[in-house]
Amino acid sequence: MNVYKQAITGLKMYPKSYRFIGQHHLWPNALLPGLVSLALFIAMAYTAFSFSDDLTAWLIEKTNYQEAETTLSILLAKAVLWFIRFVMLVFFFISYKVLMLNLMAPLLYIFSTVVINRLSGKKNEAPIQWSVFARELFKGIWDALRILVKELFIIGIISLLALLIPILAPLAPFIILAVESYFIGISMVDHTSAYRGYTVAEGRALRKKMKGLSFGVGLGFALIFLIPLFGVIVGPSLAVTSASLGVIEIEKKDAVNKHAS
Repeated sequence: MNVYKQAITGLKMYPKSYRFIGQHHLWPNALLPGLVSLALFIAMAYTAFSFSDDLTAWLIEKTNYQEAETTLSILLAKAVLWFIRFVMLVFFFISYKVLMLNLMAPLLYIFSTVVINRLSGKKNEAPIQWSVFARELFKGIWDALRILVKELFIIGIISLLALLIPILAPLAPFIILAVESYFIGISMVDHTSAYRGYTVAEGRALRKKMKGLSFGVGLGFALIFLIPLFGVIVGPSLAVTSASLGVIEIEKKDAVNKHAS
């Protein structure tokens, strides 16, 4: 399945995941990750907005925004200020995401395990592979840091270009959203790798194979995140479920197409 179709599959998995969780009575399992996600969101939002007003005022003063004379310079100044506010929002979102994906990793792994067990038709939950999970968790720490550094580097380059070339500022948020979506999706797909007991190298291979799905799942999470309260509480569980269901569905379709050819 090509990248575009994978991305569409990732988005389509969200309504399917919502129904799946309801049909298998898994909402109580999703409650704990949701409450942890809400607590992290409140803490990060309070921290971010505590500094937003002062930072914006300082930027306006330093850029002499109020002294702009021509219409073009005013529009460009507004675009740059709007972009800087967006960067602040992205910084808040990245901080929340990093904490959510790391502190909630054990909870999301457990939930993903329950989802895949139910999808496999196991009424009684198969035991969680704690030894595999612990081994892959420690092995994956360096890999997670590598991904984070790469992500911040890409976003930093985009932000720098937008500041140096103000006319690009309106486009930068959409590019950053695409980058963020991809890396969020990767983190969700990793839980399927952990369930299967993949090594770090095998996990990277699955990420490479599921690039489109990662983007679709991450974009779906970002969109759901915009829904007040609901997105923060339900988003992580829906995202990891969508990733698990998506990986299995894509692998089945690829196997059928390979057999047919």
